[in-house]
Amino acid sequence: ESALSKEWLNSRHEALTRSKAKNNSKGSYDNIKRNSVYLANEFQLLGVKSPDGITKENFSKWIEGLRQGTFPCKELGAGTIKKRVETLRAILQANKLVDQLDFVQLWRPDKQAKNIKFWSVEEIEAMNEIALKTFENKDLRGRAVVHLLHSMIAPRIADSASFKWEFIDFNERLIRFPATKNKKMCSQYIEGRFIPLLINYSEWVSQFEGGDIYLFPSAMMQKSGTTKKVIPHASAKTLAIWLKYI
Repeated sequence: ESALSKEWLNSRHEALTRSKAKNNSKGSYDNIKRNSVYLANEFQLLGVKSPDGITKENFSKWIEGLRQGTFPCKELGAGTIKKRVETLRAILQANKLVDQLDFVQLWRPDKQAKNIKFWSVEEIEAMNEIALKTFENKDLRGRAVVHLLHSMIAPRIADSASFKWEFIDFNERLIRFPATKNKKMCSQYIEGRFIPLLINYSEWVSQFEGGDIYLFPSAMMQKSGTTKKVIPHASAKTLAIWLKYI
């Protein structure tokens, strides 16, 4: 902080004052307090002695320097750079630097491809075997069935939570269900070895209220005492825990 120019100190003070006036959270305020020192020093190393001296060119140099680690810091990831830019926007807004804010707001962090890992056939089969053994325990049958459902058709967990028996045709050995997100009708044949288990489960779960409609009725769940909204079926959060169990 002691290395900052008077202009940067004043602009930083304005941003912190505005943050307090907006009643920002302590985390947001602390981010501005910390990151404003970093970015001010970095711009000064580029010869920019005040925020109103920021141009498109030196802004681009600043971003590139953060990515390549040319400042007195290591190479920064996209998330950290994004926070730096958010702090810069806060400074520009607080000091009413409209021209600089105009091109800084156009900046977007690089989109990074998600690293998606798919289960191998062997891993899926190992989990299927665990699910079949788990089914023998009545208290854990829901965990087994939701896994088998996902191993066959892989619906979104939120769709699984409200899955209905009318989506399953045991005569045709077929599952058909409407995907909530894209409204498409999805279908998949049921593995023959799972049909007796699913029929057994349907007879067992029907003893619970709503079990004749939903695969995972809320009546079969343990009452936590913290339910905010009553729904007739399991929540996506519960099913995520069940899937992780298997």
